[in-house]
Amino acid sequence: MVDVTDCGTTEDGDFFFVMEFVDGVDLEALVKRDGPMAVERTLLVAVQVCRALEAAHRAGIIHRDLKPSNVMLVRRRTSRAIWSRSWTSASPSSCATKPAPT
Repeated sequence: MVDVTDCGTTEDGDFFFVMEFVDGVDLEALVKRDGPMAVERTLLVAVQVCRALEAAHRAGIIHRDLKPSNVMLVRRRTSRAIWSRSWTSASPSSCATKPAPT
């Protein structure tokens, strides 16, 4: 999961998040580039996505747009990590009424 460092509402009423930069490739782009993944790799990715969703749900957060282009694969020194974009609070947040920075 990515860290959200700020959020708010634009003057036009659009909601926004400011999130950390994730240096990786999204799952959709990877599959388009390399073709279908091996079953073993697919299962590793699926397990990590499920663990991230479970942790988010325990924290009262839901993912509003889970799809391959929102799942980021990141190479780490010793392992690969999965990041997901488009997380949103399951309950109203003070962030929703925060004005956009000027």
